[in-house]
Order: sequence, then C-alpha cells, then structure tokens
Amino acid sequence: MTTTESGHIHVTYCEGWDPDSKTVIGAIPVAAARARHAAGEPYAVLLSAPPGKPLALLHIDGRSGYLGIFHFDDSARRVCEYDYRQLDDTTMHLRHYKLWGYTTADQPEFDAPIAFAVTIGRDGKARRILNHQGTFDTRALVPAEYHRMPPVHFGRWPFDADCLTPPTPFEFVDTPDPAGPLQARASQPPWQAPAGLRPRHLEAMFTAGALLRDTDGEIAEIREPVHAGLVHFPTGQVVAADPGVLDPDHTPFTVTVPAGSYPMLVARMQWQGRGWGENPAAKLQISSKQTISWELAVTPGQDTRLLGHGEFYGFGVDSGTGAFLDASGCAPLADAVERHWQDSPSNETTEYPEISDAATGTNLFIYSAGRGDGCYPVWIGRDAEDEVTCFIADMLILDDAAPHPPTAEIRSPLAPSRHALAPDDTDSHEPVAQPGATGAYFVNLFNKTIQDRQQALTSADAFRAHARGAIIPPR
Repeated sequence: MTTTESGHIHVTYCEGWDPDSKTVIGAIPVAAARARHAAGEPYAVLLSAPPGKPLALLHIDGRSGYLGIFHFDDSARRVCEYDYRQLDDTTMHLRHYKLWGYTTADQPEFDAPIAFAVTIGRDGKARRILNHQGTFDTRALVPAEYHRMPPVHFGRWPFDADCLTPPTPFEFVDTPDPAGPLQARASQPPWQAPAGLRPRHLEAMFTAGALLRDTDGEIAEIREPVHAGLVHFPTGQVVAADPGVLDPDHTPFTVTVPAGSYPMLVARMQWQGRGWGENPAAKLQISSKQTISWELAVTPGQDTRLLGHGEFYGFGVDSGTGAFLDASGCAPLADAVERHWQDSPSNETTEYPEISDAATGTNLFIYSAGRGDGCYPVWIGRDAEDEVTCFIADMLILDDAAPHPPTAEIRSPLAPSRHALAPDDTDSHEPVAQPGATGAYFVNLFNKTIQDRQQALTSADAFRAHARGAIIPPR
C-alpha cells in the first residue's frame, strides 16, 4: 500500500468505519475531534491517500487508555490490527497484533479466520498463534522497540511509514469539515474499546427472592445466602484458591484488609422446575457499608488495562471447590485439607467444612465452586470512601443472565480507569512513524512463524519415521 506522489495523507475525523459502504461513519469537525481527545472521549481517525484510498484507521479512547490501529488492504478491508494500551504518561504498550487471512479479493471484511495473532506481555514475552496447516502455538520475545511507542497527541498520528511505504516525504492534511449541522452522536457507537469482563449481578446473587433468566430461558431463583463462618486473617493478605491444590507460595491479591476475622457467605440459587441449584458466588464480607463500585482482584504483575473483550484474571479450580484464606495459611492449610479429605468419610454431610491451623491462627471454609473446574474472577467492592466492603468470587453461572422480569439490573458500577491518553499539548501535524518499523517487524514475524511451523512439521515427520524404523540413525 502506498500514498500518491503528492505526499499528502488526508485525515478525516469520524465515529468509525462502515465496511459495507467502505466509507466513514459520522464525519465530525476537527474542533469537535480535538475536544473529544482533550476530554478522553472516543472518536476515530481515517488516514487515506488521494483520491480516497484508505490506508489506516485509528480508534482512540482516552479514558480507557486505548488506541487501536487498523491497516487496510487494496480491497479497502481492514487486514491487520494493533491493540495498544497506555501504561503511563510516556508509554503505550502493544498488547495484541492480529492478521486476517483473506483468500479472495471480494471476501467481506473480517469474514476470514485470524491467520496470525501475537499477544505480548509488558516484558515483551509473547505468544504467537499461526493458523496454517492446523494451529501452531509457540512463544517469542518481542523487542521493546516493537511493542512500545509514545502516547498519541492530537494531530500527530502514528502512521507506520515503513509498512505503508510512502514514496515521497508526506504530510497530514485535514479534510474539510462536514457541511451542515453536526449530527447527534449515536447512542450505540460503531466500536468500543476492548475491555475485560464486567461484574454482573453481584448484589443480586446475595438478594433472596431475586430472579435471573439465563440465555436458555431457565430461571434461577436466588435463595438466602448461607453464613459459612468467620475466616481469620492474621496478616490481612487475601487469597482465593482451590483448597485441594493450595500452593504454599500462593500469591495474595494486591488489595489487603485490616487483620481480623470476616464472615464468609455462600450464595445459593435453585433452578425453577428442576428442583436443584448451585452456588453462584461466595463472599468475604469486610464491612456492612454500601458498595458503590467494583474492581477486579489481581495479584502483582497483573494489569487489567491489558485485558481484551471478556477476559479476566482469576483463580484456578481443579477439585471443584473454592475458599478464601489468609496468605500465611497456604502451606499449613494445604496439609490440613489433605488430611481432612483422607480422614473424612465419603458420606460427610457438612456443607461447608472448616479447616484450621492453630499454629498460624488461619482457617478456611470449603465451598462447592459452581459448576466445577475452571477459572473464576474475584471482585472487590468499595464504598463511597474507597474502602473495601467485600471480596466476591463469581462462579460465572449467571454472568450472561438477565433480571426476570426485565427490570433495571441490581448492580454497582465498575470503577473507572484512572489512566488517560496524553493531553492535547501540540498543534503539530508532524508525522510520527511507529518506532522500529513495527508493521514490517510483524510481517517478518509472521513469515518466520510459517518457517518455524514448517520446520516443526518436518521434525515431527522425521521423528515419526524414525520411531517406525524408516530412518536408520548414523553409527
């Protein structure tokens, strides 16, 4: 893809892109786009070459710290995506790269499998997945210059000159503002910044009598939660884990609580017409104050800004059970749980057995982890003074459900992000190439991954042939 010999790249501010008509949606004036940028509100930028050939599309959402960059192919389809997240005032991190594998010139946009995807950690350690002759999943180390870039400033767009190869020095030129009055903003924008899993029905799951209908039309009736007992926290370092596979060095959450003892409640529900139910959640109640916001519980090194749509950090379950405990009890309680299960009769009737260790003063209560093995998020509630009210382990049984009958959902909002894109402190239209020829790097990485895949296939074939005796190793 190239610009024209004029060296101009046209800049159009808009709400987004329509892949059917291959035109922008809701063009907006330059001043309106600048105001949105300053306020951190979402908008889009189309970079095109005269006479209207799209080169790149930018999705910008300052409040979410998100920048999405899409490159177009010669059929005016978005062919690759760069998903950047702002980590601090000076750095944006490329968390994900995606390449679509179109096979024909008239294939609709995104109507193709992801041919290549790279997910990159903050340290550059990456997972690359190639869909070619099956799925090839391997690791790589991406140098910092290819996954870091400065924050976006209005008018200085991260145009990857090395990938799109303009033949002459170029400059950005704003297209004329749309004629007539500015159209009202749509209630549902054409795109949204990728965001992790959102908390749903956390209050409702502990509200007796609440009704929730799942996507299959089944209705869950919430019953009175069970008070399992007091969990002791000598250090205030909270751990959520499967008690059957406790790691002595299990990492606690970054958010701590004052040392003390706190009640653990287990939510209960019953499916109408079935006569049986499940435990949709478990709560560690820290205070009785009203929860006004939620945040995802994380351990050191986990960053919620790097989550994609519906993703979350959670605790793993392999024995079908869960528990809250103090970090100082991980090692002794692991041994105590093992002894408990060895010594307990198979017909034990205690619904939420307590396991304790007198030496450390720690304990835990075992609860059935929803539908069993998997990974589950823990949500931290906060009150109006930003103090912790509770920890809730969500078993994800009702996350896709809706109130029944349809009413306003009982919930508190997710705490807003405190990270924003760089302020509008420049009027410069100087082009800013992505550092280190980022686009070219990922094209080369794609080609190298194909070679690695072929080498792996060749090695596997040789191994199988050797195992069958088809190859006689040299003496």
